[in-house]
Amino acid sequence: QRAELFARRVPLSRGLLDECERGASRLSAQYRPLRQLAALLLDGGGLDEEHAAGRARVPGFLWNMARVFERFVTRFLREHACSFEVSAQSLLDGLYRIEAGGPCLSSVPTPRPDLIVRDRSTGRVTGIFDMKYRDLWAHPVSRDILYQLSTYALASNADAPSVVLYPATSGHRPDMSLALDVVGGRSRRIVFRAVEWGRAARLVASGDSERCRELAHRWVAGS
Repeated sequence: QRAELFARRVPLSRGLLDECERGASRLSAQYRPLRQLAALLLDGGGLDEEHAAGRARVPGFLWNMARVFERFVTRFLREHACSFEVSAQSLLDGLYRIEAGGPCLSSVPTPRPDLIVRDRSTGRVTGIFDMKYRDLWAHPVSRDILYQLSTYALASNADAPSVVLYPATSGHRPDMSLALDVVGGRSRRIVFRAVEWGRAARLVASGDSERCRELAHRWVAGS
């Protein structure tokens, strides 16, 4: 008599995904992308915080492309920018210091840039990076973005620019930059850099490690 195997339905949860990850082995390594996709589906349903908090129900699934873009760029740089150490979501401690506290100043937020990049040989910060899923070549830079980048620029040494990475929508775009003049100190640089992440994905799929390294280095250090 032939035995029939059935899998029971279980609700997707963070605990279930963690259990699957702990039980992973070389035999199940091929299923890791599926586990990552399941985690993305679970993580807010693919919606940003503003839409996830609403009551509207929509058919299908909405990808949070800003999150996908950030994760792709972070992983690409970590794996291919070999001369640099790439740290994600690191806190900029000590940027603000409370001199006289009060009800609204019991604490202050600590800036958390998307990436901090250091030279592996010296350990020196070479850039503080933020990622925006927006065509900044074609659209004016908002005041909020400019103020955010200015804060990051002031938080590091004068030789480390504050860089925003945004997706190139039609081929290579040259860097755009601003000088942030500091009274009594050295000016800082704010750089707007387009990244061809479609090209990067094709290079990864082709296994061309050398060109991946070249592209990752340009994203970090510029042309």
